[in-house]
Amino acid sequence: MCCHILLLTFLTVYPKPVASTDHLPFSRLPTARLQPGICLLSYRISTHSDECQKFFDQGLGYYYSYAWHEAARSFETATKHDPQSAMAWWGLSRALKQWGSRANRANDALKKAYELRQQASYPEKQLIEALAMERGIAKDANPTDANARKLAAIKILDDLIMLHSDDEEAWMLRGILASDGAFFGGKPAGAPYYLAVTKLNPLHPGANHELLHQYETSKRPALGWVYSEKFIESSPGIPHSWHMQGHLATRLGRWENASLGSLKSIKLQRELNQSNKLQSKDDHQWSHHLETCLEILTHQGRFREAREVYDEMLALKMNTPDAFGRFLFASQDTEGLQKFITETRTRNKTTANYFAALAQLQQGNASKAKPDMDALEEALKTKKDDKKLQSKVWEISGLAQCKTGMVEQGLSLLKKAADASKNDYQQHAWGHGAYYMEVWGMAALAAGKDIDAEEAFLEAIAHDPGSFRGPLGLQILCERLGRIDEAKQYQAMAEKAWQHAEVRVFNEAVTQVRQLKSATLSTSAGK
Repeated sequence: MCCHILLLTFLTVYPKPVASTDHLPFSRLPTARLQPGICLLSYRISTHSDECQKFFDQGLGYYYSYAWHEAARSFETATKHDPQSAMAWWGLSRALKQWGSRANRANDALKKAYELRQQASYPEKQLIEALAMERGIAKDANPTDANARKLAAIKILDDLIMLHSDDEEAWMLRGILASDGAFFGGKPAGAPYYLAVTKLNPLHPGANHELLHQYETSKRPALGWVYSEKFIESSPGIPHSWHMQGHLATRLGRWENASLGSLKSIKLQRELNQSNKLQSKDDHQWSHHLETCLEILTHQGRFREAREVYDEMLALKMNTPDAFGRFLFASQDTEGLQKFITETRTRNKTTANYFAALAQLQQGNASKAKPDMDALEEALKTKKDDKKLQSKVWEISGLAQCKTGMVEQGLSLLKKAADASKNDYQQHAWGHGAYYMEVWGMAALAAGKDIDAEEAFLEAIAHDPGSFRGPLGLQILCERLGRIDEAKQYQAMAEKAWQHAEVRVFNEAVTQVRQLKSATLSTSAGK
């Protein structure tokens, strides 16, 4: 009889995990599978189930890599192994809150965690109390004053940190609150808390990820490099850690690291999505990772590899117009570009106008480019604060003026675009820090304005050590001026920048620049 009672108790406490084909009610995804080694992070929670602990840790690793969907299903699978684990529900609530299409269920999961909090340890209870306070679920939360709730949540966490200064998750949640709940680096106010976490655990993926973003947007982005390395070390099996180093590398002009990280990220993502039978629509990171990889390969002149990524994105029905247009323009796929322009006119008219005008100007058809130029200028009237559009208008107008005999005025506009891009994070963060300098330089070279051309190209290699057209332009300029030793040095720089490009592609690019005349300008498309 005693044995039967023990067996019944065992079955009650340790429910049988659901089959892997079942869909979970909150995430609406199949149950998660354990993926050993994808992330080193572990945070011990109150649970009798080893499987619950493992899935919780896996969810936490995914959460700090912004893979909200995988985090949610890992946390929810943890609840299936131990429905009484308050922290598993706490984790699920956090993941759902960030996952836009499932955010409406976040508070349902948090309410479950709040109900079960008395079964948790003191630190866990306080973590749950703080989150419940911030969201207005705690019993004594102010129902109408969000700032009062935030301050109350901060006090709960500050008291917890005072008593348990080694609690990594308390420090992390405190940093997130200091950033007003924002990720992607949040606000500088969160940085001291994330730095504190790295002292406790140098391989905490969340702290390293947030600090990487903090420095990426700063004036000293190189300070973020160590955090990109630690992020990968902490989460070697999660695609986003590799993507982020590739992401930062474009900001720093470290193009070998950029391509290695980006290619690794999409390789891992393909494998995980196939293994998890995940559709692209359920993975919000997939499009961004592919887009970044497409931009990096385009920058390096690796058009054959870029074509494979482009075709994959088309097959998955992804649409990133700027990246698509840049690739098609840079790879001189005239037919593909025209098809893209036609299709894009109905969805994103401004982008279509830009690439249509560039295509005509590349052929020397300033008059045919005019309708699209006029459309861009008209669009700018209603978007006066759109710096990106303003730079495109300066670029198109400047190129057109150079081609119609108004060289000085045209170069002045191109220099204006180049100067505006020097401290533009959006321009540099995606590896286009030298783009407008290159355009300015090529226009000056074609017009025989050697001083302007040299200044522009020197600016290009100063702002992007991986610039191809900067050193190539200087090579051709120095050859024309008889500065042969300098020409050889710049030639070596250009060859290094495009070392992975096909020989044919590289030689064609060199030939086009050698043959530059004022009637025909050849550039790659800018962001």
